[in-house]
Amino acid sequence: FFLLGITTLDILLPVAATVFFWQSSLHPVLLLCIASVQPFFDSSFQNLPCHSSPDSSSNAATMTDASTPSSDQSFVTNPEQWLESLCKREELLCIVIFRGAWCKYDRHYLRKLGEHHQNVMKDDKTQLVAWTSQGAQAAQQADEEWGLTKEFGYDMVLGDETNALANWLKEDEILPSIVTATPEGAHVQDLVPDSDNAYPNGIVMPAMVWYAHHGNLVATWTASCEAPGYGGPKRPDPTDLYEQVLKRKHALDHGSAIMPVHGNELKMCTNDWEVTAANCDVL
Repeated sequence: FFLLGITTLDILLPVAATVFFWQSSLHPVLLLCIASVQPFFDSSFQNLPCHSSPDSSSNAATMTDASTPSSDQSFVTNPEQWLESLCKREELLCIVIFRGAWCKYDRHYLRKLGEHHQNVMKDDKTQLVAWTSQGAQAAQQADEEWGLTKEFGYDMVLGDETNALANWLKEDEILPSIVTATPEGAHVQDLVPDSDNAYPNGIVMPAMVWYAHHGNLVATWTASCEAPGYGGPKRPDPTDLYEQVLKRKHALDHGSAIMPVHGNELKMCTNDWEVTAANCDVL
């Protein structure tokens, strides 16, 4: 009966009413009482769980929980899609690749680039991203110790030991000359903490890529891994580089074709003297 939506009271109450109707002279009063009581019992039974309908609010809560975005790791799992998404969203995008939290040249250059970002680039809504092959923990260490996000306005400081982003940039010919080396090959084994286990897929040497006008490549730069610096000193001067980026962006804004500039064609900075003078002798 429950499966049919019929309760025991649905059967007994009419039967009782019939019996009392014929056996009692008070049948009009009884019928009135039965009629008034039956809706109460019916409504009570319909509020029991077996009669209740699913609560739509619980489904909504589940959907909200399931749709809550987690930390975006697509720069590891799908770097092409990650980069494409950033380019579509940002008018200007710079990704600067650094060796690791131990490198004094990286510290000096990322802070120098950050200063120019705070003073000039940020006004143009530039998205500034730093990336290292030393891994997520080293990226966090560099960010905290060098003040990249708090002091210099970096939007992201990322680390990935799989080198997925760098590998894709090389394979897609965006940075065809980007270099990956072992700590020994880069002559930094004495500087890298736990060098025997660090960088399971190699150290990605410093590099940079710039996009403007929602996805157009306007500037690139890759360091070599040759003597005497082995990828440490000599980086594109932020002021000179950004001027070239803006020239190409403005040309794109007016519908003109452009050729990306390579950082090695520009003024360089971050030599040994400059780093030492800036008191950046950090291992």
